[in-house]
Amino acid sequence: MNRRVERGGLRPLLLGLLLVLVLPARAGVLDPEGALARWLGNEVAPALGEQLRRHPNFRGETFTFVSLREGVPAPETDALTNAVEAELRMRLLAAPGLRLAVDAPRDPCTAPVPVPWAIAIGITPGSGGSARVELAVLDVAEGLWVAGTSHVWQGRLTTAERRALARPAAVVATGTVDAPLAVSRGTEVADRLVAQLRCALPGGLDGPVHLDAEAAPGRVAAALRSALARAPVGALAARPEEAAWRLHLEAGPGGPGGVRELVLVLRERDRTETQRVASVFVTGFGGAPAEAIAEAPRAPAPTASPVPPAPLLAPLRLEPVPPRGVCEDAGAGGCAEIAVELLEPAWLVVFGTRNGTVRPLSCERELERSEAGERRFRTAVPFATADARPGAGLYVLATRDRTVARRLQALVRTAPGACGNAGGESAAWIDALDRELASQGEAVRWRALHLGHVGGRVARL
Repeated sequence: MNRRVERGGLRPLLLGLLLVLVLPARAGVLDPEGALARWLGNEVAPALGEQLRRHPNFRGETFTFVSLREGVPAPETDALTNAVEAELRMRLLAAPGLRLAVDAPRDPCTAPVPVPWAIAIGITPGSGGSARVELAVLDVAEGLWVAGTSHVWQGRLTTAERRALARPAAVVATGTVDAPLAVSRGTEVADRLVAQLRCALPGGLDGPVHLDAEAAPGRVAAALRSALARAPVGALAARPEEAAWRLHLEAGPGGPGGVRELVLVLRERDRTETQRVASVFVTGFGGAPAEAIAEAPRAPAPTASPVPPAPLLAPLRLEPVPPRGVCEDAGAGGCAEIAVELLEPAWLVVFGTRNGTVRPLSCERELERSEAGERRFRTAVPFATADARPGAGLYVLATRDRTVARRLQALVRTAPGACGNAGGESAAWIDALDRELASQGEAVRWRALHLGHVGGRVARL
């Protein structure tokens, strides 16, 4: 989303404008008399507004909104999250002294103004029409949650709210790494590249240009030649030797999910220097020849958005620690209790870290299937080491597949320093874990929480 900054002097005008923009977004989604809307209006908005106005780090700052998926900011959202954002916007704008970033059209050649703070909204569906809603303030630059700003609601959604939660809504421009374009949509791919090219070369080129797009699928190459013929960049030369400039469309290596980056590179004749002038992320190479991809028939458009796999795990929560218990011997480092909510029966593989050392919850070879419900784990949190690593962390992996769980458990047991293993370099083990998780895809859902000392007490990082 393109964000611009609301200035204090424009507040009355923007408030009127936002009411027009906000009310349609929430109409028919949030029930004004429903439990979620009452919680947002009676508890969250007043408390959050006071925190944003009075916290010493927030004075004079601007805030935006982000959507959470699996506990981390994500480019995708849903209609219910958008409605919650709209409700909070409307109420927070009524608080004096707050500045919010708002959606507005901007010059495509102008970079968006960075916003340092974000109000993160995460909604996790539960059983029987229930859901868990979490809000907290995020330091965008540092990637850290601000202690004391979290708000949590758990309850039953209305029918309209449940439908909105299941309805995806994109919040990023297509052609990015988070929302790549299919190569079959060659015209859109070409339009993205040419728009960036015109931004990079506002005055055009002082001579004819030749396009070399052999590395691209045929449909993309043809659409790009057509778009360049219409764009005021430079006259197209049929042969390289006739051109003063060369444009090369290069394809980067394949990434997760088959995503690849197409990069447009500019080179002046008789010179070796190159300039990257545009890029777009695409899918659909698939290892097949470019022309075969270009001529492949399009799949029929789906009649409904696919339903993503259930998350299995709610976001991990840092809870107050009772005065007595496992961590009494933690010393000056302190102790933390972490709540883990399993949303449906599954196998769990849990391990912690302390000063960079892996500590499995269990070194047993066999695992038992866990029933849905909440579990709590307690861990000592030492002060940060000299290399500033977090003092402690907890990693929870969940899967519905017993065989996958056994593979993960076996891998965790091999970590350096774990389960009687000799110490050593952990980089290779981390790489092996990354590869295993990548190979399992959606079969494994996981959560992580890192802990350290902030302001003299244990806090999540």
